[in-house]
Amino acid sequence: MKALAALLLIALPVSVSAHDVVANRLMLVQREANHVSMTLVIDYVTTLKAVAAPAANYKEFVIACSGMADAQLQRTLSQAHTTLEKGIVLNDAQHRTLRVTPLRWPSLTEARKLLQQSAMAAIALGTDKPEPTTLELTADIVSSQRIQSLDVQLPAALADVVVVSYKPMQTAIDPQSRKARITF
Repeated sequence: MKALAALLLIALPVSVSAHDVVANRLMLVQREANHVSMTLVIDYVTTLKAVAAPAANYKEFVIACSGMADAQLQRTLSQAHTTLEKGIVLNDAQHRTLRVTPLRWPSLTEARKLLQQSAMAAIALGTDKPEPTTLELTADIVSSQRIQSLDVQLPAALADVVVVSYKPMQTAIDPQSRKARITF
């Protein structure tokens, strides 16, 4: 009976929603003709390791970073953040590189907490398979020209990135009927 139940579970189709998939995401939202807001959702600690110490063992990396003095950790974080930011290149339709405001990174205290949590998880689980440390980083892209399209180039440390882009539509609610038709 148990074998039949196991077989049925294996044979059942599995549906995974896009919201259930853990992946790095880049969201680009055109706010105005010359302004795009950018949100980069990443596994912070895994990305940090990929930039700061790509050849290092994950568990050793998070343990080492967790124990660093503030000044040393700040230097490591700043170098990794700068490398990531320099690797994000956005060009408009005329192949002009657009200026991206600096990403809003976590504070030293927040980053240390994520590293410590990752180190504790790696030790407790006895594995080098990282637990995701999802973090949202935001920035803005403003151009003197209208932005009609973007060519996006990302650094290799940002693996498996899903890009979501859209231009929101605004609809006013009729004050008399208190209704509006929303179309997608």
